[in-house]
Amino acid sequence: MRLRDELGLEQPGAVRLGFGCASLVGKGFDASDGERLLEVVLDAGVRYFDTARMYGEGRAEAVLGSLAARRRSDMVIVSKAGILPPSRSPVARGLRKAYALAHRTAPGSQTWLKPPAFCEPEFNVFSRKALTASVEASLQELRTDYLDILLLHDLDPADLTDDLLDTVQTLQREGKARHVGIATDPPQTRSLVQRKETPTELVQFASSVWNDNLSSIRALTDAPLAIHSAMGTRFRALAQRLKTMPDRASVWSQRLGMNVAEPAVLAELFLGHALASNPGGLVLFSSVNAQHVKRNIATAGKTISSETLTAFESLARDEH
Repeated sequence: MRLRDELGLEQPGAVRLGFGCASLVGKGFDASDGERLLEVVLDAGVRYFDTARMYGEGRAEAVLGSLAARRRSDMVIVSKAGILPPSRSPVARGLRKAYALAHRTAPGSQTWLKPPAFCEPEFNVFSRKALTASVEASLQELRTDYLDILLLHDLDPADLTDDLLDTVQTLQREGKARHVGIATDPPQTRSLVQRKETPTELVQFASSVWNDNLSSIRALTDAPLAIHSAMGTRFRALAQRLKTMPDRASVWSQRLGMNVAEPAVLAELFLGHALASNPGGLVLFSSVNAQHVKRNIATAGKTISSETLTAFESLARDEH
């Protein structure tokens, strides 16, 4: 069965949002908080959960696994391999804290004061042994026998070897990864999707109203596309600008017929634009605020006119 059909992406009324799990732990947000948030997401109608071996310094998958242990049949679980998390040993954790303090105390020291390699993520880990071990670790942490989708994380065209492709095929034959795709930077994505051997059952990359990578990549592949970073830090900066600059907010509001000084309204526009730009595809979002999660999911069910979205796109790009 095609992945699009399995995910129901082309069905009327389909929820085409996916939840990104990179922020499930850390900065005062612990595993129990993360599990409660994931339950809110699932209960609100989002089935697609995107995580990675490296997220949360290797802890995010276990949080998602706590929910999967109870509600696996309701979920689509996507994880990534290719980047390993840093060591979680007491020594490594202590060193990371010490280096972070030093960097805060002496701005600019990041360029010459660097922690040991075992304190940092390891990239381009695509050997047969390492990739297989990474997927096995993900399955254990996620408390499942299979990944609905395995994405090759930060894959570079040079990494696409016969050994890697054979390893991926083995994982699929063994039922450990039902579908395989890529999640990497837009330039690498454009190169990879033009190679027939690249596993592209799903293609994930960053795209937004300010950085429209979607149009150029969609022209190169018929694969289902999942975009992330539709909002991000620029959204927060714009929301603050419109909140503190009433004259500018008034221009936006009059042209759109919506009160953009309200962050919830602005979020609706950003998500609505991303969903409309990616028909038959997915839009990933993330938040640690349960109310924001519910609001964003409710937004996905609303229809915004094409005229409004075109005007929004013009206004947003003028602000860039």
